[in-house]
Amino acid sequence: MSDIIYEGPFKEHIQNHVDLKRAVGYKYDTEEGQLKRFARFTLEKYPNATNLTRGIVLDWCSKKSL
Repeated sequence: MSDIIYEGPFKEHIQNHVDLKRAVGYKYDTEEGQLKRFARFTLEKYPNATNLTRGIVLDWCSKKSL
């Protein structure tokens, strides 16, 4: 089990999701890192979000410059 601590407006939802996946037998290690990136993204860009909106999802999925 990882010691990743999620931050941001969806941290409880993300942690609950990871806990559920592990409880039913998935390792869920790679996905956990991706979810940490998403949590950091929402913390930085949408710190007061209460719902996962279409705009947030489209922003997350948009092409990023490196």
